[in-house]
Amino acid sequence: RGRYLLNEGTDLDVQVELSRAGNDVDQIRDVTTLLQRYYQLPPVLAKRHSYRTGTPRLFEYWISERPTTRVPEGETDGYINLIFNEHLTLGDVREQSAAQPEAILYVYYRNTDLIRDQLFSIEKTQKVIERHDEDKVALRELTQIQEHQTNLLNHMILDGLFDPDKVTWVFQGKETEPVTSPRALNQLLSEVCEAVFKDAPVFKNELVNRHKLSGSVGFAKRNFLQALVGNWG
Repeated sequence: RGRYLLNEGTDLDVQVELSRAGNDVDQIRDVTTLLQRYYQLPPVLAKRHSYRTGTPRLFEYWISERPTTRVPEGETDGYINLIFNEHLTLGDVREQSAAQPEAILYVYYRNTDLIRDQLFSIEKTQKVIERHDEDKVALRELTQIQEHQTNLLNHMILDGLFDPDKVTWVFQGKETEPVTSPRALNQLLSEVCEAVFKDAPVFKNELVNRHKLSGSVGFAKRNFLQALVGNWG
């Protein structure tokens, strides 16, 4: 026996609304704040250095318009500083890097204008989502569009990270060899660690050589210190 099925639909013309939203969204001036909202990268461990010294060295990605002077703290030993500013010169980055004693790799992007345009597209979509958040069908389509736009942004940034035509890597005031893969990046991070932490002791014990000790190791440490103090001399 035949039956009718109702399909969900919407009267919203998504493309027209996106075009209209372009008139209501301000041109992107603060690239870094929006990138921090839409783009996240996990920290990177300098594997070779950690293997040689026993000390895990973690580098976090930091997005900014100018070379950062942040001092790493806690479990963070250094930064991979992604710089997006078409008004900044490579010479400015080298100068700041030369005066930086911390383990900071500066990455100077030369395609900031394309990334700015992509952020503008994402913000237009967000504006339409906010205007029509009660239209479930349109909201589903708009969410898919925004996910695609965000994935494209990630592609532009991550692929650009390993494209010598789009970025320049700088450490201690000098341009490094082109970084063309995650493996090459990890090798460079180990070289940075060897330059900055050259006077740190080698202590190959993964139970002790860490920021936070496990409960059992912490207990053993306390007993050791008590015995050391109680039997001093």
